[in-house]
Order: sequence, then structure tokens, then C-alpha cells
Amino acid sequence: MGVVTLTSESLWGSRPAPTDDLTEIRFGNTVELYHYYAEKPKDILANLKDAKILKIDCFNEVIEELQPHRNGVKPVIGKLPNVKETWCVEVNEERVEVAKKKFAADKSIHILQGDIRSVELPGDFDAIFDLSTIDHMPATEAYRLLKRYRELLKPSGWLLVIAWLTWGKSDNPSEWK
Repeated sequence: MGVVTLTSESLWGSRPAPTDDLTEIRFGNTVELYHYYAEKPKDILANLKDAKILKIDCFNEVIEELQPHRNGVKPVIGKLPNVKETWCVEVNEERVEVAKKKFAADKSIHILQGDIRSVELPGDFDAIFDLSTIDHMPATEAYRLLKRYRELLKPSGWLLVIAWLTWGKSDNPSEWK
């Protein structure tokens, strides 16, 4: 499983960034990270064929319709190469309604309302894209969600996460709140 984590430099501070073959830590301001989040999936999917992806939340997809004054946020769904099937899980009812209308003609896109921690999904995803969902929950729930992502991914799948690391100021994850 490959993992890409995007985080704001101002929130990361002076902490050393964890690195290994499968992890990329990217720093930047909010607009840069939203842009990177819209572009990085293309790199991940470039060598795949007929990929099945899971997008957590519909924020990027409906922001133009709900908040047209917002700048820098780019849609991900429907813009990616080599994708055969897309699943998107969103907890917000209004976003779900707008996304379902927006993508009604595309039968390869499935929009579900629910909590990603419990909604029923088919699994075997080639990639999962989480745009700042995991950092809105306590660390114990985030850990459970990461385990769920692993269960939903194919063994060779990719997880792309943007997390603002706002759980707490401690370097010790057990102290994050």
C-alpha cells in the first residue's frame, strides 16, 4: 500500500517528517495543497487500467455550486484518468444531493450518504482519496478509519490523505485529542 500525506507546513512546525519508500510528506499553504490533492491522483492512477476508486467526501465536487466564491478548490471525481468506477461517501445531506444531481448521467459514479467508518462499501479499491476527513476525528477513531481503509484497499492499492494535523500540539500521537 502506498501512502501520500499532505499537511500544512505551519501546522507541522519543526517536527521531523516521517519518510520511507511508500510515504510522501508534502508541505504548503491551503491553496497549494488543494491543487496538489487534485493533481496527485492522476499520478497514482497513471499506470492503472479500469481503476476502482473511493473518494471520501464530496466537498471538492460541489464547492462551486454551494460556495462559488471559494478559490483554489478543484474537483477530483470525473477528472481522473483510467477510472472505471468511482464511489464517494459524504456525511452532509446537502452535498450528497448536489453531487447526485451533478453526476446523475454517469452510472460509473456512486454517491453514498453516510459515515465512512460504517457505510457499506464493496472493497477492493485501487485507491482511496481522503481530503481532510480523518483529521476531524479523535486519534482513536482516525486509527480505526486507517484500518478500515486498509481493509477496503487492494493489497497494491494507494491511500492519499490530506490531514492538517490539528489533533493537538504534541509530537506523541497518544496525546492527540
